[in-house]
Amino acid sequence: MSLSMTRSSNSITISEYLENHELKKYNYSPDYQRHGEVWNNEQKSFLMDSIFKNYPMPPIFLRSILDNKTGKTKYDVIDGKQRLETIRDFVDGKVSLPENFSDDIYGSSLLNGLTHSEIQELENEELDIFKSNFWNYSIPIEYITITNTSEKNVVNTIFDRLNRYGEPLNPQELRNSNANYYDLIRYIKTMKKTFWINRLEEAVSINRMEDDEFISELIFTLLEDDYIDSSPAKIDNLYKTWSDNYENINKQQVQNKFIEVTSYIEDLDIDYEGFKIKGISHLYGLWGFSKYCVEQGIDIKISRPILIDFFEQLRSKGKEGKNFHVEAYRNSMSSATRTATQRKRRVDALIKFLEKNG
Repeated sequence: MSLSMTRSSNSITISEYLENHELKKYNYSPDYQRHGEVWNNEQKSFLMDSIFKNYPMPPIFLRSILDNKTGKTKYDVIDGKQRLETIRDFVDGKVSLPENFSDDIYGSSLLNGLTHSEIQELENEELDIFKSNFWNYSIPIEYITITNTSEKNVVNTIFDRLNRYGEPLNPQELRNSNANYYDLIRYIKTMKKTFWINRLEEAVSINRMEDDEFISELIFTLLEDDYIDSSPAKIDNLYKTWSDNYENINKQQVQNKFIEVTSYIEDLDIDYEGFKIKGISHLYGLWGFSKYCVEQGIDIKISRPILIDFFEQLRSKGKEGKNFHVEAYRNSMSSATRTATQRKRRVDALIKFLEKNG
């Protein structure tokens, strides 16, 4: 029996991909394409970070379909739909580079948190290299051709195999499977109120329990009354400590405080999209700020306009470098954004700006 499938490898640049997209050469939703996990903004920003720094990405799998009448070829996207969508979203201004783009030697602080249009507006020799690297980034492609059109199940098999190569469990999934943490994890899950369910949907991977991990960081902030470092080892340590001391936790008191701080954040009614503060690092900063306001009894009518002014200055190019606290916040987002030190700097910047202008 002869093989009904042939494979070939190649690559195309982002520029070439977008030209093909405009020509409608891709079918992004073939019949066999399952409804996989939709990427959140953090995942999309991370991909753009990789592209701008010229890190490799896994290949896109395309099924080649030749029209014998016209001689034109179109492609079913077997695997890689989210990556291709992210590239288009970035060009359309729906996704930005991460705030900590400058976190390693391959990044630049000039590009932290910027959208495609904002990058295009800047004129700088260093940035011209990044712009060129983006358009010329090489996307690896695996082309699949089915030589027997009656055997469409071959494509289904390819899709199943690609999606069956399981990812290793992440730290939170491992904690969730640890029987010693059962009571604490069950308690943390009760804290996922509507605000956090909606807010974290775009910030983390819900299917990988990253929302549970972030909620646990907020709970640990209350239990420790201190800023929490989000490194896996530190979080593991906190899970062990508080699981061992679970019976000593004043659960109702912690829950009441959590609800009170969450309600305060919700009432701030900040434009997360407009100010580009949907990410975890910003959310933790707002949590720390709201916790302070609740503890100090600061009325939301006082804090909200000041906070809005703060973020307007943060995102205003004209005011860059003019306010010390805004710049301190900006600098805390440039590298190691989820360490306890940077989180403290971020919250302190918000609090001091409030104290100065309140």
